[in-house]
Amino acid sequence: MSLLAPPSHDDRPDALVEECLSSLRDLWRSRGENRIARAQAEAAIRRMRSAAASEQADELLASIAARLGAIRTLAPDARQPAIQELAAELRALDPLLVTRPSPPIGLL
Repeated sequence: MSLLAPPSHDDRPDALVEECLSSLRDLWRSRGENRIARAQAEAAIRRMRSAAASEQADELLASIAARLGAIRTLAPDARQPAIQELAAELRALDPLLVTRPSPPIGLL
């Protein structure tokens, strides 16, 4: 997410993933120094956790959030690869976040 654009606050899982990925891109470009981008990514992850469709998704998001919070403790040259790993895990997690509608019962 660009620093010039306000957060979207769209709580659809795909929009939250994209918002978080955009913030991670900004964080990556800054070599892990952009506190605003990190805070925006953390906020998107918190919203994803509150809307997680399964316990597995919630646990994976908790792990991603913990590692994102630890980015600032890494050596500067280790931050970009760590951010790339987080983004890859978030992309892989995307299908687990989608709540599929259940089929209607009793309708022909």
